[in-house]
Amino acid sequence: DISEHLLKDESIQFAILTGGEDTAYKMLEANPTLALSAETGGKNATIVSKMADRDQAIKNVIHSAFSNSGQKCSATSLLVLEKEVYEDENFKKTLIDATLSLSVGDPFDFKNKIGALADKPNEKVIKAIDELKSYENYEIPASFVDDNPYLMKPSIKYGTKKGDFTHQTELFTPILSVMKAQDLDEAIEIVNSTGYGLTSALESLDEREWEYYLKRIEAGNIYINKPTTGAIVLRQPFGGIKKSAVGFGRKVGIFNYITQFVNIHQDEEDEHALKNPLSEALESLIQKGYDEHTHELKRAIFMAKSYAYHYKHEFSQAKDYVKIRGEDNLFSYIKVKSVGYRITEKDTLSDMLGVALACLISQIPLTLSIENERANKDLTFFLECLKALQANAPIVYESLQKFSEKLNAFNRVRYLKSDLDLLHEQASALGMVLATAKPCLNGRFELLYYHLERSVSISYHRYGNLGSRVLKQPTCRNSCCAEK
Repeated sequence: DISEHLLKDESIQFAILTGGEDTAYKMLEANPTLALSAETGGKNATIVSKMADRDQAIKNVIHSAFSNSGQKCSATSLLVLEKEVYEDENFKKTLIDATLSLSVGDPFDFKNKIGALADKPNEKVIKAIDELKSYENYEIPASFVDDNPYLMKPSIKYGTKKGDFTHQTELFTPILSVMKAQDLDEAIEIVNSTGYGLTSALESLDEREWEYYLKRIEAGNIYINKPTTGAIVLRQPFGGIKKSAVGFGRKVGIFNYITQFVNIHQDEEDEHALKNPLSEALESLIQKGYDEHTHELKRAIFMAKSYAYHYKHEFSQAKDYVKIRGEDNLFSYIKVKSVGYRITEKDTLSDMLGVALACLISQIPLTLSIENERANKDLTFFLECLKALQANAPIVYESLQKFSEKLNAFNRVRYLKSDLDLLHEQASALGMVLATAKPCLNGRFELLYYHLERSVSISYHRYGNLGSRVLKQPTCRNSCCAEK
């Protein structure tokens, strides 16, 4: 096992994986302190609402589910249909006919749409093929060309229910499970309950449904009226959340990705600063004459200004870097739901304030954990600073063992210690990578630890017709109108 040797070498400072979550867990087991960024697959779903263009939906689903024999981590393997669509016999017939039209065989013969599997069906795939509940029905049974286990034909199973094996298990083959939802709300709940969060799609012409879906779906790459596969650099930066990612979830194909491979620090202030109530509260403490803490307070004051500036201009924005006619391709951030911070003896005052300020500015609940009141020499003054900041951050005095037992309660854990110990071992067993870098003076980099990245790609044109968007654009192309 290469992990037993290569990953434990001190010269290995970072590892990237595209593969299964089990592999990521084994890598962390081999080296619990490993800085790992892993894209670990998904159980991706397309939802078709009753407001969809059903022919367009079928076209997108067929491409998403069966291209590359379903062997893409972004491939659709769940099709969740709103009740009206599920009971639409014409929709079912068209879906089946379109699937049966796909030829399987040698990809150098251009009549074939689908080529070979990379490997023979494994135990999970065999179970998915053989297991058929009383309420399920194969509209297209799983089969192979000339009994060749590498040439699997597309199959469609109707009637799968929440919690079934094919609802929650990634198969990496051309098997599509079709599920029924009473409404869009239930459809979203079905998709989110897989535990994965890589790609997801909605087929609907109702922009109110788009908004509802985007607020509730849990996925890193989201598509509306488009296939779930085929992400393009900068247009749809790629990467998931939940079980689809191990590490900090930095997406491939966007500027933040490179930050994982460098040690970033900043010693001097820059012009990207925004005065705010938090920085003013810390400035008032300096005026009270805490001379021994002046240097650290000044550093924290700039942190507050920098974090506020970059939160306003980067982390609270949705940006379209490519601006393609007929599409919205929006890159944005979602804040993590909770942060746990284990304070160590060597954490400085500005370290502790940096974590607190990042959570306050991002409006993320923070829980502090430390051995006892004497475990850090600056703890008393830090707690006084929290009062001045009006921070509602509970502090728990507990052993490292006790804190390690509740890691699952946090979406991100800050622990400024990279040496192997109990906390790293417990985190690695949970597939969690601890954020051990000291808080950066620059909010553009520090706030990355407190946010997940999201790509949303929306096709809003109808066969080339831009609809109401045309009315929002200036008819004059001169610079005077373009600026307006």
